[in-house]
Amino acid sequence: MSDSSQAEGREQLAADPSTILQGFDSFSAAARSTAVQGNVRTVGARTTVAYYTCKSTEQLATNLRVSGEVNASFLFGSGDAKSKYVQSLNITETSVVVAVYADVVTGSAQATDVSWAPKTVPPTAATLNDFYQGYGDSYVSTLTTGAEYIATYVLYSQSTEQQQEIVASLTASGIGESGTVSGSLETAVSQAASSSKVETAFNQTLIGITGLPLPSQDDLAAFALSFDTRTPDAPEIISFETTGYEHVPGSTSGVFDPILASRELLLGDTTGTGLVGAADVVSQLDNQIARIQEVYACYGYTGDAKLAQRAGQVADDRQALGSVLAELRKDPTRTPLLPTLPSLRYGTPAVDVAVTVGGEFGTPGNQPFQDLDYLAVLQRTQLTALSFGEYTPANLPVALWDSLTAVYLTPDGSPRTVAHGEGAPSPTWQLQPGEFVSGYTYTLTSDGGLLGQLTLTTQRGGVQLQTLTWPQALPSAAPSDSALGYTVPAGSVAVGFAGTLATDQSPVAIGTFGLQLATFTPARWQQRTA
Repeated sequence: MSDSSQAEGREQLAADPSTILQGFDSFSAAARSTAVQGNVRTVGARTTVAYYTCKSTEQLATNLRVSGEVNASFLFGSGDAKSKYVQSLNITETSVVVAVYADVVTGSAQATDVSWAPKTVPPTAATLNDFYQGYGDSYVSTLTTGAEYIATYVLYSQSTEQQQEIVASLTASGIGESGTVSGSLETAVSQAASSSKVETAFNQTLIGITGLPLPSQDDLAAFALSFDTRTPDAPEIISFETTGYEHVPGSTSGVFDPILASRELLLGDTTGTGLVGAADVVSQLDNQIARIQEVYACYGYTGDAKLAQRAGQVADDRQALGSVLAELRKDPTRTPLLPTLPSLRYGTPAVDVAVTVGGEFGTPGNQPFQDLDYLAVLQRTQLTALSFGEYTPANLPVALWDSLTAVYLTPDGSPRTVAHGEGAPSPTWQLQPGEFVSGYTYTLTSDGGLLGQLTLTTQRGGVQLQTLTWPQALPSAAPSDSALGYTVPAGSVAVGFAGTLATDQSPVAIGTFGLQLATFTPARWQQRTA
């Protein structure tokens, strides 16, 4: 092969395949120079609409028509728009993904009667790597163009048992491994997420059509089912298949065997998962650890040294796998060994946090309330604003607390306002990210033990920031006992409010008041199932 041919191939290293019969490098998932010729048969248009239930990134990529080679590439930080979409979902090993896929195929080209191009010199054992550097290890044998619509629900369960519960719930609602899209799909996913109390993310993307608004979740099924009526105005290559050069007539028997061995190492065979499968599991573990670390960072928890140490090993394992891929790209005629991956022996971690109530005081009412739960903590929900309402009964010389309004925020920017009581004033006390209620003091009046005055304090990073007193001045006609107090214990963080309402009196009043505490312990690790 001439130096110019090798240079041309390397220039195409970062390019996606664009024409049928083009050379392809399985180890870089990139186009190379063309080494073969042949006839091209064009298959007519078709459409597909289906859903798929997946439990791994690799399974999802396959159902979305992402080739194994491109799947390998995006696991190491590159890939096309569709593979990057899959990567952006940050799927964990215990996640369940329900994907809706619809396409409109404008054409599919298939290569036939393939032979070596006149100027191509088939490789020998001595020239095999030089040949690979210019032409890759295979050629594009099928190339499909058109448009795609993809929508995904990712249910981030915390264990394999919870993952199985979700799958069982979906199955009971008629959602199996794959099937026809219907309007009941969104309801089935919502019910599965609600019953299993798992965090859920919804995403969607459109490829090959511009200027078309994406649907709401309620309209998803109708949009997918009518996708065949759309005309792609910017059609793209939505899938392709490759065939190894070892199948081209005239190839010397056995010459491509070293590359075949390397390709099996990359994609796996019947006896093992290969580099792609190993990278998929390590990547999912990395995603799960990252999600847990985000929860820790939100609430300032630093007591899980094991998770931090194992995160470092996961990073080392990803780097080791990347080094193997780099070796394959440099010279696939020399097949390296798959490295030992210590992180695969760890299992899967889950957040271990108890949500309890601390410091509750007052006279119990008849209607309890708790603003947050375990799932809200996993979603990194944080108090951002609150206020109190009051009224003064005609027969008492003191104001009574008749409402509490709190605003909570998750990282996606969705506010959730929770109002208790009838007054429900607009929140007036603002908290910054990382600022939490650290405790309070209160006084009880000598008139039946009613709340006289409440002062809350906040801190961020151990530094006190604000105090809020209600009411500002204690009525002189209501003498109080000594002030009582509560401090959030070390190792816990106040994430919300709990208490009771006295709805059997008019107007409604706050009966008891307390803080919801999140107390973390190091993540629980569950052994991986075969």
